[in-house]
Amino acid sequence: MSGTAASTAVARDLVEPLPEARAGDILGLVEYLDTQGGGCDLFQVSDDTHATFVGVLTKVKGAEMLDLVDTPQRLARLTPTGQRFVRADADERKRMWKAQLLKLSLFKVVRELIELRGGEVRREDVVHEIRQRLPREEADVTFDILVDWGRFGELFAYREDTDSLTVA
Repeated sequence: MSGTAASTAVARDLVEPLPEARAGDILGLVEYLDTQGGGCDLFQVSDDTHATFVGVLTKVKGAEMLDLVDTPQRLARLTPTGQRFVRADADERKRMWKAQLLKLSLFKVVRELIELRGGEVRREDVVHEIRQRLPREEADVTFDILVDWGRFGELFAYREDTDSLTVA
């Protein structure tokens, strides 16, 4: 296998770890940036929101993964997608969020797993899959973030009675 073919195979299998940022935190960040004219220095975001700098970076990384925010150097600024998102009504925000989730490998993998299992997959099976694909990440924390983001975008529903995910 050539170097290019090997790189392509690895890239296809790459699953992005999720930052420990809740959907509501990411929403708060993009709404805050909108009040600042669409962008703000990261240190200023931390100061204004009384959040730790690491906490701000975590929220920013989540927003970046969803293409809502870009961070050139010290600036956090809304992307064109982020600008449309912040001005959208609640239903459109959910549709946009869902579309962005489906660009991330982990969400595609889990959705495929749900479909392969007849429309429902148990938490333990998803956590096992996360451990396999992201061995250096905390699988239970990643699962919780996955559920939080997936619920907001109405991509997944979590059934506590069966401890399982279904397609929303």
